Amino acid sequence: MRPGISKILQAAQRSTQTLQEAIAELESTTNHTDLATYASLLRRCARERDLPSGWRIHAHILASGRGSDVFLSNLLLHMYGKCGSLADAQRIFDLQAQRRNLYSWTAMIAANAQCGHCKEALVLFHRMNCEGLRVAGVTFVAVLGACAKLRDLAQGQHAHQRILSSGGFSSNIAVANSLITMYASCGFIDLAREVFDGMYIRNVVSWNSMIVAYTQARYFGKALDLFDKIKVEPDRVTFVTALGACSDFQQGKMIHDRILALQIELDAVLGTALLNFYSKIGRLNESRDVFDAIQRKDPVSWSAMIAGYAQNGHCKLAVELFWRLDQEGIHANQVTFISVVDACSGLGDLRQGKGLHARILELGFDSHITVKNTLLNLHGKLGSLEDAEKVFHSREEKNVASWNAMIAAYTRHGHGSKAAQTLELMDFEGTKPDEVTLSGIFDACGDMGDLASGRKLHIRIRGGELEQDVTVANSLINMYSRCWSVVEAELVFHRMTKRDLISWNSLIAANAMHGHPAEALDLFRELSLEGFAADNFTFTSTLFACSHGGFLKESLEVFASMVGDYQAVPSPQHYGCVLDLLGRMGKLGEAEELIGDMPLEPDSVAWMSLLGACSTHSDATKASGLADSLVELQPEKAAHYVVFTNVATKFE
Repeated sequence: MRPGISKILQAAQRSTQTLQEAIAELESTTNHTDLATYASLLRRCARERDLPSGWRIHAHILASGRGSDVFLSNLLLHMYGKCGSLADAQRIFDLQAQRRNLYSWTAMIAANAQCGHCKEALVLFHRMNCEGLRVAGVTFVAVLGACAKLRDLAQGQHAHQRILSSGGFSSNIAVANSLITMYASCGFIDLAREVFDGMYIRNVVSWNSMIVAYTQARYFGKALDLFDKIKVEPDRVTFVTALGACSDFQQGKMIHDRILALQIELDAVLGTALLNFYSKIGRLNESRDVFDAIQRKDPVSWSAMIAGYAQNGHCKLAVELFWRLDQEGIHANQVTFISVVDACSGLGDLRQGKGLHARILELGFDSHITVKNTLLNLHGKLGSLEDAEKVFHSREEKNVASWNAMIAAYTRHGHGSKAAQTLELMDFEGTKPDEVTLSGIFDACGDMGDLASGRKLHIRIRGGELEQDVTVANSLINMYSRCWSVVEAELVFHRMTKRDLISWNSLIAANAMHGHPAEALDLFRELSLEGFAADNFTFTSTLFACSHGGFLKESLEVFASMVGDYQAVPSPQHYGCVLDLLGRMGKLGEAEELIGDMPLEPDSVAWMSLLGACSTHSDATKASGLADSLVELQPEKAAHYVVFTNVATKFE
């Protein structure tokens, strides 16, 4: 090899910058360039996905008169495929015509598969077979990759049969690994495992492929079991995949300890996977320790830590970390801004939110629809409707989430008519509402007491899928209830093919509020028979209904069930409902006894309720004692002294 060419070859094998230098030297040299130098440079371009450099090398090959060389043509095909330039690869392939060999076909099949033209890759494989060419293992790897992307089990199994009939690939690890991935992508995990178990030799990619298969199919236990049995030294991919299967601290900590034991450096990818795991289970101290240990953090690492803080309620820390990232000159990405804007919403800090909004505008991220929608939510939640409207109208591009955010902002702050107008504009612009849109509008109609508009929208979706959406149906029940049409609320409830606890609670509350205590109590009993576990809201509504219906026996039964059957701790509200009923029924002794049995300190509302009952039932002795207790409980409240005076005056 000539000394000049050797220098170019050595340069091509070093850093990205030296690749550019090597190409510049190649273009300036007058020496004859050998095949090894071209091959090294083209392979480097393929690894770096450096298409412009690939074009320059291709131009030099053509100028050197080597354009018809089959070896170089195949390398050019490979390079263009890796760089995503299928048109260039196709031109090379077409020019080869009668000079194509096995590797030409394989490179073209792989190029199509890598560029997402998987059906074309399979057509090429069929044409190759028709020409009677022998198929290599690397060809099957490309074909199986195309089948995996298409999730085409039939074609994948056909390729598998060809592999078995060829007889020469039973020990080809790369082919077996591709079979595992193909079967897993098609959803046939058992077939993937059969291939894995049938392998004579497995490398780390084999183990990784099977662990990935289990994780993607959500068989997390099997993924971790296989990880525990791994017979080769795991790599970063193994650990990243295994962490994705972990659901508790001990599992993840064991993997973390193994990483430390193998002295594997926490790069951005592995470190971020660990960080995400700890954040997922709420271990923010461990997340931060991992974040600080990552030597070369990338924007994804920063975004993950910011998101971890925001999602676990540490909104202030999320915002502080974002500004540190910004000060260090690290380029935030779309996910970073979404997380930190959500954190500002959680803080309720409009000033910080506006500062972030300004920074987003400076960096041009307002062009991202998801960021725009997050800003809309921020301003809408914090009551800055003018800013929300500016964001909403600032760009032509809107998706259904944009409309939903604007409708939610209006509804949240009592502008129901504007929410309804936004729906009309949404219809005019041709965006189809979804379940979130409809829930928002039904809430707005309920706030306004606009029964006519609510009915009109209900008629529009009646009989369709959206009417059966649980969230939409629950919003309908609430809307009809707030518009004083309990009968229509009940009709919606009984038409539902699927209900959740909110559905039951909504109708119980509707009946309780609108003077149908017996119906509310019946629904409470049905709820239990349907297998739903009542929550605090259920008990509050049911006890309220019993209290206002005068159902003392039933009220005490519900209260006893709450404590005995559900092991729930009654709130002051629950006690208040029972006390109110006992007082109105003249059961003053029982009411005083219940106050005495309360596990929490009775509040002034409980005492006031009982005091009012004593006054109603002319029990002067008990009223005087209760008035003293009330003044002793909150001596600073002037209202209690007024009550004390009124009671004393009544019984003079």
